[in-house]
Amino acid sequence: MKRGIFNFILILSAFSFLTRAAHAAKLIPGTQFCSNMQLIDTPKEWQDGQVPTSFKADHLVVSKERKKLYLLSEGRLIKEYKVSFGFNYKDGAKDRSGDGRTPEGLYEINLKKAKNQTAYHMALQVSYPNKLDLDYAAMKGWDAGSDILIHGLPSRPVDHLIPDVIKNVHAYRDWTQGCMAVTNQEIEEIFELVETSVPLEICPLPN
Repeated sequence: MKRGIFNFILILSAFSFLTRAAHAAKLIPGTQFCSNMQLIDTPKEWQDGQVPTSFKADHLVVSKERKKLYLLSEGRLIKEYKVSFGFNYKDGAKDRSGDGRTPEGLYEINLKKAKNQTAYHMALQVSYPNKLDLDYAAMKGWDAGSDILIHGLPSRPVDHLIPDVIKNVHAYRDWTQGCMAVTNQEIEEIFELVETSVPLEICPLPN
């Protein structure tokens, strides 16, 4: 009897440890800029003769706390934009389809979608879900979701969103299903400055 109770406790402890480990795996590891936003706030000067004649972003950073998207080139800030997030973005990192949360962690831009390829004005596709997202969803037994974008405003009804309504509320409301939204003029600019494979850090809200 005692041995049976001991085995049961041992199994329960192991399950508890594995569960905590699985949850910990979903915790977002520190990334270069999320761990030190001063790298963005402190201007990095170009050396004489090094200033490029044109810029392309080689790193993107999204701050949930600041509600900003930063475009960087060689560690230097070249552009920043105000962003609208998923309607439940304050609840933490996205971990399942339909939760209204915006992902957190390290991703990359893996596809550019022109006007005729998306329901939005233009869009950059984010590589969500990554391995951490997939492993966590598998552990929980649900669909991690997909199709996370940096996009402009909707050009036709999508996800029950009415374009004229979104145009009026974009500036002060988080309205997406989990994506990161900017204005149409801004996404056109971003589209020109960002190529595929550029890394993207999405920084969580502070605890």
